[in-house]
Amino acid sequence: MAGQGDLLVLEGEAGVGKTRLAYTVLQQAADSGATVISATCQTLEQKFPFSPLADSIGRYLHTLPDSLLRELPQASLTELAQIIPSLQDHIPDLPVLSSDHTLRTDESHQRLIDSIVGFLADLASLRPMVIFLDDLHWADSDTLAVLSRLSQRLGALPHFILLAYRSDDMVENHALVTLLH
Repeated sequence: MAGQGDLLVLEGEAGVGKTRLAYTVLQQAADSGATVISATCQTLEQKFPFSPLADSIGRYLHTLPDSLLRELPQASLTELAQIIPSLQDHIPDLPVLSSDHTLRTDESHQRLIDSIVGFLADLASLRPMVIFLDDLHWADSDTLAVLSRLSQRLGALPHFILLAYRSDDMVENHALVTLLH
């Protein structure tokens, strides 16, 4: 809340209370005026890039009035529309990226990761933000790449990133092992 970010990782076996503890923290953050974005990673969605981020950011954006959505950075929203297509429904005049741009090249992929990180940084500049991802052991590598890039900027951002994963399932997610190291 003071303008400097932090990261906390909750590790434990299934049923030990990680999620319950996290939701207590999220409620306190919301009561203090922070923006709270949360999602649960799903095992069936591991093959879908950015799935938990698309879900959580999309749910948050859909709570905002259209007038406020239009005030957010259009370039970031245009990039985000690649993973949250329903943004086009709320902002019909949002530019659509050409099919050449949306091809999964390394450059466009990095631009999308940077756009997500930049967008989250822009939101945090409006008011402090808490991001919670549960069951991180099922996260896709693209979501983990965003978290890695975002964690590098925490010193200058009012972000609190809270992550929870099952220690007994972590071995199966090599990208998570890499991120934690």
